[in-house]
Amino acid sequence: MPTKTLDQTDVLRRIEHRLERLEQLQTERTLSNQELASLVLSLRRQGHKVFPEAYFSTAAWDILLVLYDAHEKREKLRIQQISSRTHLKPSTAIRYVDILMQDGFVFVEDDSSSGETSYVLLTQSGMSRLNQVLDSATRS
Repeated sequence: MPTKTLDQTDVLRRIEHRLERLEQLQTERTLSNQELASLVLSLRRQGHKVFPEAYFSTAAWDILLVLYDAHEKREKLRIQQISSRTHLKPSTAIRYVDILMQDGFVFVEDDSSSGETSYVLLTQSGMSRLNQVLDSATRS
C-alpha cells in the first residue's frame, strides 16, 4: 500500500509541475494551440494514473485532441493508433470516430498504398472549431 501512495504522490507532483509550467508559459508567452493540445493530453495521461477512468471519460474530445496534435505534427493516425493514444478500446474508438464523422468533424482517408486500414483526419470544420476552442483557452 505505501508504494501505491508514493506512486500517487509522484504522479500528483508531476501534474502539479505541469500546471506550474503552464502558468509560467502563460505569463512568459501565449501557448500555441498545438502546445496547449499536447499539454492537455499529457495532463490527462498523468491523471489516468491517479484518478478513476470515469473522471476522464470524454472519448470524443480525446480523439479530437489526439487528431489535432497529430495534424500539427504532420502525422496521420489509424484507428489502432488513436485507440492507443486515447486509452480507448478499438471498438469504442471506432464508435466515436463514426459519430465525429456523422457530425462532420473527421473523415477517413483511404491508404491505397497498403492494404491496411484507413487514416482518420480532421475536417476543415473540425480543425476550425478546435482552433476556436484552443484560441479562447489561450486568451483567458
